[in-house]
Amino acid sequence: MNPSTIYHRPRSEFAFALDDTHYVFRLRTGRGEADSCLFYFADRATMDPVLSFSVCPMEKIRSDLYFDYYEIRLETNLERIAYYFRLTKGEEALVYYGDCYEFASFPDRGDYFQLPFNHRADRLQIPDWVQDAVVYQVFPDSFTGCGQGKHALIHAQPSTSRLGGTLRGITERLAYIAELGCNVLYLNPIFAAGAYHKYDTLDYFEIDPCFGTKAEFRQLVTRAHSLGLRVILDGVFNQQAFVSRYFNGDGSNIESVGFVAYKGDGAFDMETAKSVAMGGSAADYQAAKTDYIQKVDGQPANFGARIDFTARENVKDVTYIAFVQYDTDQYAFYDTSFDADLNSNYDDIVSQYAGFIAG
Repeated sequence: MNPSTIYHRPRSEFAFALDDTHYVFRLRTGRGEADSCLFYFADRATMDPVLSFSVCPMEKIRSDLYFDYYEIRLETNLERIAYYFRLTKGEEALVYYGDCYEFASFPDRGDYFQLPFNHRADRLQIPDWVQDAVVYQVFPDSFTGCGQGKHALIHAQPSTSRLGGTLRGITERLAYIAELGCNVLYLNPIFAAGAYHKYDTLDYFEIDPCFGTKAEFRQLVTRAHSLGLRVILDGVFNQQAFVSRYFNGDGSNIESVGFVAYKGDGAFDMETAKSVAMGGSAADYQAAKTDYIQKVDGQPANFGARIDFTARENVKDVTYIAFVQYDTDQYAFYDTSFDADLNSNYDDIVSQYAGFIAG
């Protein structure tokens, strides 16, 4: 057998819980590399010095051009599981555990694969109704649009539409959607946002004023339910507008949930940043930060004093600092001050960062 063709990843699609007592474990091998595969499992939480394993055969569930795939659906009351695999090919046997391989041998207690917990919140629960769902997806701006866009303000930020679609217009067409045989309505984002597509969220707690009101949304849902239509909203919780309730993009909203760094214009002193990354002083570190924040677009940052980057670890549990980078040749990925990044050329940033670390 060729160990390089064998693959398993804990806590993934290769090892997960279905409910409190049922689990799925999978293993990939090279095609034809094994005649059989056994699954050994034990209680990893036991206080006994030596684990007592049970064994079950795995079933080959499919093959492709290069690999065979084995699976077992295990029923057990164990909530914390240590496990490994034993493969055979003729008289040859191989034990696979913890990304290690031993021929006809066994690992120590701490070396096994682990399924360390089974929390209900971590399990994917697929509703039964999804199995028979016929989904009609609506892009609100263009569905029943009048062809003329709208403009509004929300939290002093502009909101626009392009074709004038509304929630009321969708409500008026729900009977038509139901007559098509659909039983689910999927709405692209309807939360308050800037652009017509509404993926640049301003506020998740408000309906976009170009689309309608909360009352009109309630009417839509009530009407949909009366026709046997379930309603799914596109949450788009991984995206916000540059200036929003959640992302203080221009420094004007001191009550914003999140802090922010500005887009770059090449003013950032990359050499200072490099020296800091290679062990520079705290003074150099703060100087580099201040230089970057205050020189962006030639405008001083009126919120710079609010962020003490040198004390970052002390406030990591209560603040959220993100980094935004748009179309610039110099990047500031030189430390761990930022919890997240949002940028329009991520591939370039990663390449630049990788080159900087390598160099």
